[in-house]
Amino acid sequence: MGNLDVNGDLTISGSASFNMNTNNDSLTLAGDWLNTSTNANFFNEGTEKVTFDGTADQDITALEIGTETFFLLEINKASGSVILNDDVLIDGSLTFTSGDIVSTTTDLLSVDNNATVSGASDNSHVNGPVRKVGNDAFTFPTGDGTTYRSIAISAPSVASDQFDAQYFSSSA
Repeated sequence: MGNLDVNGDLTISGSASFNMNTNNDSLTLAGDWLNTSTNANFFNEGTEKVTFDGTADQDITALEIGTETFFLLEINKASGSVILNDDVLIDGSLTFTSGDIVSTTTDLLSVDNNATVSGASDNSHVNGPVRKVGNDAFTFPTGDGTTYRSIAISAPSVASDQFDAQYFSSSA
């Protein structure tokens, strides 16, 4: 496949599958991600990178499967946010360059065991809850949409442990 730059929406539907697991592929997406495929192998992310770089809000929706998994995900938006409409799992790394991810308790961002997060700042973080799975020390990339306020945990003892964190801005 090589490097693919989609200036609109990406839809995986019907019984289609999308295989990125070849030859250092990457996908840059300016529109929404919509996965309604009924294929058992609907999206093979392999160890490849997906970058959201649109100039408006972008949605991630996975209607049939409920959870969309990305190995390498980068948020690099000039404006707008990436809005989760279903659960998203990061299996390798999440890189914040510019722009926020908006999550909720029903459309949760999870970071899997041994996965990493980098680059969170006032300009790029998660506005909503984040779940960390695993036994790694971890800094949650949380904030309120304008301000980054990280929350950190030491290494839990069990690889299946799960911790959720969310920042709420309020006066003392």
